[in-house]
Amino acid sequence: MRHRKNIEKKLRRKVRLEKLYRLEQLSKRADFDTNPAVIIERDALRKELWRAENPNNRIVEVIYKDEVIYQGTKINICNKCKKTRGNINSLIRTGGRDDQGRTYRFKES
Repeated sequence: MRHRKNIEKKLRRKVRLEKLYRLEQLSKRADFDTNPAVIIERDALRKELWRAENPNNRIVEVIYKDEVIYQGTKINICNKCKKTRGNINSLIRTGGRDDQGRTYRFKES
């Protein structure tokens, strides 16, 4: 299981590096700003490679008994639920429950 995850991770990194290399090649072209095909490909690669949103401003939902009881930024959630930011991050990442039975997740757009 662990070996398969490492292989998948290496494959994702390889694909990302290939896309970054392609973006670098596009930026070195003389018609980088004028060719419509290059502009479309460049924008598509940028959208794939980087999130447009600021991760500090993402909305976190607190779920208790299958109901959203609170929404806010990570900092607001930390203050409201009296948890550290690292604890909130790990609960979001794992999808586990805290001592009070609450689950945390990012709000889907």
